[in-house]
Amino acid sequence: LPLDNSDGRFTRDLATSPLYPNVRNGRRIRVRSIWPGAGNLLSANQASLETSTAGWVAGADSSIARVSTDAADGTWSLQLTKTVGAGTIFANTTGGTGGIAAAAEKSYTAGASFRAATTGRGCQVRMVFSDVAGADISDAIGGSVTDQVGNYNVTPTVTATSPAGTRYITIELRVNGAALSEVHRVDKIFLRCDGVTVFEAGIGPAVAYPRFDGHTNNWPTQWVKDAVEYAEAQLTATDRFKRLGRPGELRSLLEEEVLRDATVASAYFPLSEPDGSTSAASITKQIQDTATIRQVGSGGDLEFGAGTGPGTDGLSAPMFTPATATAGKYLLAQLATPVGGSSNAITLEAWFATEGAPTSRAIAILETAAGSRVELVIDASGNLQGSTVLGSDGATYLLTTSAATVNDGHTHHAVLTLSYSAGTVTGRLYLDGPQVDTDTYSSSGLGQCFTLRLGGRKASNLFAGTISHVAAHSAVLSAARILDHYNAGANGLAGERTDQRLARLADYIAIPTADRNFDVGDGTMGAQSTSGQEPIEAFREVGAVEDGQLFVAGDGDLTFHKRSRRYNVTPAVTLTGSQIMGDLVFPGEDTDLVNDFTVTRPGGSPARYIDQDSIDEFGLYRDSKEIPAATDAATFSA
Repeated sequence: LPLDNSDGRFTRDLATSPLYPNVRNGRRIRVRSIWPGAGNLLSANQASLETSTAGWVAGADSSIARVSTDAADGTWSLQLTKTVGAGTIFANTTGGTGGIAAAAEKSYTAGASFRAATTGRGCQVRMVFSDVAGADISDAIGGSVTDQVGNYNVTPTVTATSPAGTRYITIELRVNGAALSEVHRVDKIFLRCDGVTVFEAGIGPAVAYPRFDGHTNNWPTQWVKDAVEYAEAQLTATDRFKRLGRPGELRSLLEEEVLRDATVASAYFPLSEPDGSTSAASITKQIQDTATIRQVGSGGDLEFGAGTGPGTDGLSAPMFTPATATAGKYLLAQLATPVGGSSNAITLEAWFATEGAPTSRAIAILETAAGSRVELVIDASGNLQGSTVLGSDGATYLLTTSAATVNDGHTHHAVLTLSYSAGTVTGRLYLDGPQVDTDTYSSSGLGQCFTLRLGGRKASNLFAGTISHVAAHSAVLSAARILDHYNAGANGLAGERTDQRLARLADYIAIPTADRNFDVGDGTMGAQSTSGQEPIEAFREVGAVEDGQLFVAGDGDLTFHKRSRRYNVTPAVTLTGSQIMGDLVFPGEDTDLVNDFTVTRPGGSPARYIDQDSIDEFGLYRDSKEIPAATDAATFSA
């Protein structure tokens, strides 16, 4: 788009630009053609009131009603009544964000017919232009007409040019009311573009045709040679797939799910650092110190990269190998952004797998400055335990325990949530998805936790095995969200429909729900490895499972068509060759020919289809692909 930049408004990052701070790279940009149509831009309801009062709202101390007496056009009209004292009676149109869709810098004309209840009443039509956020930016008021008792009179029309930035027009109808319950009627209301002043009822609003929807790439300013005070900005942009193609944006499904619940005060340590590392980092937006290795007594080891986490995340995990329960190594992180405190809510979660059959070992511990602790540990019987210990007396005030033992060498997911209300702290313990225990105690609130210990207390209860994906939030995660975390780690969220997985991926990269249009999918997803993928790669994997179509539509929506949408579709339009401009071409090439095709999925049987007639006719054209499908039936369908 070549833009006139003589006044600098399209200069990138220029603070004095009236468009600042929106002139920047990556900004979403839409190009639309507004077609005002052949007549009235108001709908039939708004213009002639023949079916309802839809689109009109009463102003302050006014009421509106549709009445079937004394109409100026058709049978019905809009009745305006004063409800409180004297003053102006008015009604206005609504729709979109503040009014009727409008184009910027166009000439608009509005008018109406009025019938007053009392002589001497002035009647006006007012146009208000507003921006995309609904804030009024200018208005225009038409002239008054009086002495119209018993008859309809047309008000002087109001014509105005919509300012730059306009997105909507609101039409206001005003009548001078001097007394309570004074009644007036309005009919034959119109709004036209380019100054046309003829009333036409029943013509719908303007239609916006999308031409382009994407994100800006560059805003270069060019001073044109030999031109006087003229500069251009040759704006370039790429469609919305640009937003989906940012390299390396996605983490594993488990990491993305945990990060979705990160609060303004949270910490999350995946613990996936490579072999040889001596510290681990939190990946939340909040600033947190690294978790560093601490030695207790002598001996023991802690090796990053030596183990694995849940498995579906594709990440490594550190291996804790203490010499004894009181000699070895653990991880300690000081939380620059503390967890808990004023939120009066805490969630602590971790994935772990024991090595051997250790008992009385600490998995993850949050600690306040006063020494109070929130703990996830394995007790002397090998059961998972979630508890709170107050530093004032060292007593355990809340204790939750699983019925099942967890010192079995399998990977488990543990979560403890704490919530405070009306003097009571409630704790809930979750193991591998479901809640397994709950407990309460009386308190004045939850303290701020500044320390996170992983794999041990200060000098005891050292853990043996792997620990990964430790997160602490200043919020109580719901049972549904905890189950999502577990499924993300345990099975990669297998079993979701394809549209549900697409919606999840769209959530990860903040595509608004209003900008999506997904069919309910026919396919079912298996585990999907998204670590390090560009979003577009992950989206296309889902599309491959469905064998549907994923694209950005003309209106900018990320659109998904399931595969059965194209089954036995009845043509919407049939054209003859003579009705088509240009030549009809049937490509006779074999570019897309496949007659021996195999589809595989991780952990499943391959599905193969062979068209022997095609092979006999054209020779062998073989191809294959792997898709993250949940079932063998899904690979066959693809």
